[in-house]
Amino acid sequence: MANRLYAIAYLLAVLAATLWHSVWILLAGLVLTALACGRDARRIVTRALGATAFFSGLASLVWVFLSARQGDVPVEGIARLNMRVLLLTMLGQLAASRLDIVALLDGSPPLRTLAVLVRAQVGVFRRLLSDYRLAVRSRTCRRPGLRDSQRISAAAGAGFLRRAQHEAAELTMGLQSRGVFDDQG
Repeated sequence: MANRLYAIAYLLAVLAATLWHSVWILLAGLVLTALACGRDARRIVTRALGATAFFSGLASLVWVFLSARQGDVPVEGIARLNMRVLLLTMLGQLAASRLDIVALLDGSPPLRTLAVLVRAQVGVFRRLLSDYRLAVRSRTCRRPGLRDSQRISAAAGAGFLRRAQHEAAELTMGLQSRGVFDDQG
């Protein structure tokens, strides 16, 4: 029951964050969300800032540059944009840490099965990423530079893509052998 209340509260908070345009209400929403985070507030705020800093910073710089050329910089609009993005990201982080999606979908067996499969795949890819990181750490004496990190990340991404393509091909062959794609007409 508490899980459903968290989900409803999350949906209402997201709706409120998108409908209200006052900077002060958005600021109050940020404060309330930080208070709702409790002991996890520092971690959630840090993760939300890290996730939104590049997008918000770039969007704000472009907006300032274009507005400055016209002679008017909308400070309140930029503040509203950044606060709303940060608030929605913090709400998402809070919901991800508090909600149990599988328990929330108890009433729908197909959706629950899908949620379990997604959770399992995320776990597999987290383990694979951890394996890649450990492999890099064991093969280098010092921390890799930016260029090496980019190369390593590209290799890991290519490995993930190869794995996904291989598993998709196996799944397709399995479905074909069971006649799923045969024409019925």
